Amino acid sequence: MDSLGAALKLKKLAKNLAEKPRLIESDDWASKVVDLHRVVDVYQALFVMLEHHNEALVRVGLELVTDNRTRKILSWNEGAWYEDEEKRNWLRGLVHEKLHRVLKAVDAVSTGPPESIAVAAAVVTPVPDAGSAAEIARLTQRLEESEAALEAETARAQAAEALHQAAAGKVRHLQAKVSEAAVQAAEWELRVQEADRLAQDAEEGTKQLSALRAVQATGSAEGADVVGTAGTAHSAGKAASVVSIGVQTDQVENAVPVIRELQQKAGNAVPIVHELQRQLRDDTLPPEPQPRLEIELSQARQKISILEAKVAKLEAKEAALLEQLRKQAVVVEEMHAKIRQMVARGEAEGVGDIVKKLVGDVGLDFVLKQKSVWDRLYKDAELRIQRLEELRRQHSAVAGNAPGHSEAREDVMEELSRSDLWQRLAERRTRAGGEGHGHEPEQSAICFSAPDPEPHKNEPSRSLAPDLELRSNQRRDRSRQRQQSKQPKLSATRNLKKMGVSQSLPSLMQEPSKSAIEAAADIRGIVLHSREPAWLRGWRP
Repeated sequence: MDSLGAALKLKKLAKNLAEKPRLIESDDWASKVVDLHRVVDVYQALFVMLEHHNEALVRVGLELVTDNRTRKILSWNEGAWYEDEEKRNWLRGLVHEKLHRVLKAVDAVSTGPPESIAVAAAVVTPVPDAGSAAEIARLTQRLEESEAALEAETARAQAAEALHQAAAGKVRHLQAKVSEAAVQAAEWELRVQEADRLAQDAEEGTKQLSALRAVQATGSAEGADVVGTAGTAHSAGKAASVVSIGVQTDQVENAVPVIRELQQKAGNAVPIVHELQRQLRDDTLPPEPQPRLEIELSQARQKISILEAKVAKLEAKEAALLEQLRKQAVVVEEMHAKIRQMVARGEAEGVGDIVKKLVGDVGLDFVLKQKSVWDRLYKDAELRIQRLEELRRQHSAVAGNAPGHSEAREDVMEELSRSDLWQRLAERRTRAGGEGHGHEPEQSAICFSAPDPEPHKNEPSRSLAPDLELRSNQRRDRSRQRQQSKQPKLSATRNLKKMGVSQSLPSLMQEPSKSAIEAAADIRGIVLHSREPAWLRGWRP
């Protein structure tokens, strides 16, 4: 029945696709090829097909796939459709039609069909157009006939199923009766066996009692004397046995009616069991209309489709709830911001405590304690700025462009603070002030090519020795540090020339209004300012 239903569904689908006009919208098709990933996937699949076949097969197959009339091919039996001459001729004619269309599309040299296709098309019967009214009427009639046959088959299957269910119920009822009768027969058999055993015991007791009574009636006087004088104890035992035999006899007499009743019931039950067994043998079940596995499979597929629809609805509902939750979170965040703004406004107006108390009374004091998203963003931005400044300082220290991080700059400041530059600067400033401005530029310019030994000639050697030793030790330590760090170091002279101090010093020396200390301070400012990076000078006012 499932196979007939599937065939009917496929026929209905083929009819609907054949009757449905094909409307193509250019905008719709243009939107479907926007995703280049899917285009590449289709291209790769078609390329694999082209590698296994040829271009003609791929193009004709693509035309067949996109034609609604070919949907019924999917319902054909894979191993038997070629044996059907009608199907074979119809497919051959359709291939001939699609080949004509492909050849026109690719602008082939010969617009006519190949010789083999032309011969095959001439041999086969003409294929009617599926879109014509006659063909549609014929297909509709065949579909109605198939539906009528399917309905009749369904009715027969339902009737057979009803008969099967009724027979199965009757068989189950008979089996239950047979089982119950078998149990009762077994119980009656046990009772009959017990009654037979009791009857045998009663019969033996009766025989013994008769023998004892005969002995007592026909016994001689001598035997009686002997029994009376010598066998008193033995006579007492016999009397006890006689009493027990009497009791057993009474039991047997009482059990005889019960035994007869059980025998009668057992005799009546045997024909009933035989009749039930005969009915069970005679009743045969009709064959099942469809295998149970196919029915269960169809039911499972229906349940799966229902569950998939429910899952899709739940997913859509979940997405809607998530979107609603996101919007509500934004609203709550804005409300928190408004509350904090209200508290800040109250503090500015002098009623901050009252506003905070009101907020706490309504249970919203946690809003004031927690940080807002803007506070977190501001804190993150501040941390990023600090990390950026640290990276800039590290970069400047490596490149030698930031004060306080380069040994070359430390060398310049140490040389300026420890050398006699300030004394020579004051002397030259004094000479320049006394001589006027007519001195030569070479005399007023400061050059740091080598230390001038002239000012130290008149000084005692004891005052120069410690200073020279200290300087030599310092130079030795600095050279050792340079070797360890493997960074090239510049001398103080080159640093000052590179910074432009040698061009600025003459102008400072030619200003008589400044003292030597002020000139030295200006030199120090020039050195520091010239060594500052551009980004640091931009931050200074």
